[in-house]
Amino acid sequence: MWERVPYKQMTRIQLQQAELTCVVDFVKPAFSFTDTPGRVFDFLIEALGEFGSTSNDLQFEEGEPEERGVICLVDSLDATVTVRGDRLEIEFSKFASTNAGEADGLLEKLKSGLTTLIVGQRLGMHSLTFDLHSEILDSAYKATLERLVPRPRVLPAATESAIIYFLPEEPEKGYGESSVLFSRSDVIERGLQVSAILTYNGDVLKSTVISAAWYRLLQLLRSLEFEYVED
Repeated sequence: MWERVPYKQMTRIQLQQAELTCVVDFVKPAFSFTDTPGRVFDFLIEALGEFGSTSNDLQFEEGEPEERGVICLVDSLDATVTVRGDRLEIEFSKFASTNAGEADGLLEKLKSGLTTLIVGQRLGMHSLTFDLHSEILDSAYKATLERLVPRPRVLPAATESAIIYFLPEEPEKGYGESSVLFSRSDVIERGLQVSAILTYNGDVLKSTVISAAWYRLLQLLRSLEFEYVED
């Protein structure tokens, strides 16, 4: 006979602000690639034209070889794309689950074009950094975090906690070492900040990396008894 599992109240949180940075490493750095930015300009306009980007959205960033790159704004997705000699970076300043599919489309378009533009190039690890700020609907920040990590009695009663989980790699799933940090938001008063860095082996997880990572993060939060609710 199954043992009855006690019901646990989910902590409801409402997302107020979300940012995502996606970094795709090149297996073999090609710093000379950015010495001829005109090729990169043409590539980005061809790849991102369907998202509304034009030559007016392009600029070249000077610096050391590893920091030199070509930047293109994609206003339709509140995104900034940067191609450097050793990596591709995409920053989504207003990321939400409703545009995860479009974000994947943007990423796949760029990845496909890069492997053609840089002959023989392979794409390595994908690192996705989510920075989420949420309002806690059912309890205070202190009580919410103490559910995960109780305050030691030797510390003052008003002590607040933050906690970070380091997740091991799972090669069979394509997961690299990752982490999730819970702390007090500096954006939402008495709110919760979740900062997650999820890494993937690009050879294993071929497509829809962003949607898969977002779903994985939501499932992880749910397993810790957090539930995102709509407005």
